[in-house]
Amino acid sequence: MINVSDIQHAYVQLYKAARTYIWNYSTGVKLAELEVELFNRFPDLAAARHKLSLLKADMLDILRSDDYLQQCVETLEDLLDTDEELYSKITQLKGVD
Repeated sequence: MINVSDIQHAYVQLYKAARTYIWNYSTGVKLAELEVELFNRFPDLAAARHKLSLLKADMLDILRSDDYLQQCVETLEDLLDTDEELYSKITQLKGVD
């Protein structure tokens, strides 16, 4: 089983690497759409894979020269390409007495 927070952590690492560059508007929109998809409680993996592939196509020239950014993309791809089920830890709120 894959923890949703592992996928979200991989996205944050990708975002940290990507923010060192200046991207055009459409790439920024694709990055934001991927973020919105991945930060759902249970993201749609097929939709997230599609959004990541569109983002990756926009980043292709940079990915060739930036090994760390390429590694971040590959890590996220590996997590999204799983056949395993997703789970999310449910936090229990404690009441104040």
